[in-house]
Amino acid sequence: MMGGENLFLYHSDDGLFCMWCLDGMLAVEIDISSCDSSCSVYVFNKLREFIPKELLEDYDVLVEQCEMNAILGWGPDKLKFKPDGPFLFSGSLLTTCLNNVALLCIFLFINDNVDYQVLSRNEARNTIEKLLKICGWKVTCDYYDNLAESSFLKTFCVQNELGGYDACLCLGVTLRAMGQTKKDLPGRGCVIQRAEKFMRDWALGLRHAGRHPLNEMLEQKWSGGDQAIFTSRAMENLHNGTGNSILLESLVQRYGITNSQFLSMVHGISQMEVGSTYADDMTRIILRKDY
Repeated sequence: MMGGENLFLYHSDDGLFCMWCLDGMLAVEIDISSCDSSCSVYVFNKLREFIPKELLEDYDVLVEQCEMNAILGWGPDKLKFKPDGPFLFSGSLLTTCLNNVALLCIFLFINDNVDYQVLSRNEARNTIEKLLKICGWKVTCDYYDNLAESSFLKTFCVQNELGGYDACLCLGVTLRAMGQTKKDLPGRGCVIQRAEKFMRDWALGLRHAGRHPLNEMLEQKWSGGDQAIFTSRAMENLHNGTGNSILLESLVQRYGITNSQFLSMVHGISQMEVGSTYADDMTRIILRKDY
């Protein structure tokens, strides 16, 4: 969503506000503390204004669930509390929608007070900090001087070779997922062969995670052999929208490392075989950043 020259990305309780300043861009990651308990009746009422008429009856049923008695304890000594209005409890189907409304209200409040002002990054940060103290929600923020340092839904913005920008999956997500499965390896027979097939299918899933040396090496390393079978429509979607090659300088900027350090890590990982592990200073820096 755009407001003047300002940019706001949001989904549920994850928000990113970006503002152009005199000395560059200021990116602010916004997180609402205890988001469930902060959605008051006013947020429910505001959300109702966005609901299409044909869905209002369904919405009202979901709101009724949020007006049920809260029960503390069990048996004859249990206590019942009747809420004054709807409250958001864990597991409600309205959680994402209500959080979106809350973040949208915060963005509009900030934007109305800073839009079209000519501020330095330091001035903008001080102004936003003051606004967030009176916005009606308890929020925590992290401030960054460029888009690459900030992230949104485990992705960050990087410059490609054509001068545009693409979304890239945070490298820490890739490193943590590498060689990991919560269940048994697929298939039967030799464990090594099953592990190799698992890695081939996993590497194929990185096709939309950003075109850079780490992902390209993983896909090339595990290519060949038996892979997951896709329908023609699924394969078309897999190849579409893969983006352009990412500028390495833009990629490593997020982690404060050099091109050569990153490429050295990629080379080290490329030598891994099934059953081996890899760790160095670069993987620790990346994992610490993408916690």
